[in-house]
Amino acid sequence: IVSQLIDFFDRWDDNRARTPSEAMRAFRLIESALPTALPAALRRERVARFVEMVSESLNARAHRLPRTRRSPIDNRAYVDNLIDMAVGALSAPMSAR
Repeated sequence: IVSQLIDFFDRWDDNRARTPSEAMRAFRLIESALPTALPAALRRERVARFVEMVSESLNARAHRLPRTRRSPIDNRAYVDNLIDMAVGALSAPMSAR
């Protein structure tokens, strides 16, 4: 499923009719919380990569769990770590060019 959605990640705000209103609200809240020094295009890109990163991580974990039945970390630690990584990615300062 995730591989079918990858193209959608880059267009999360292009077609509001296809993005559920709850998801659009969450994405807009995330976008509005990003550093104001980031250009609008970069804020939009960060939200797209955030959606992609979280989706890919959930996909990988879902595929791994039935096979191994044991993960190196429990679900709570996994979720906490994913949140920490997402916050770090979203709040990183823009690189100097």
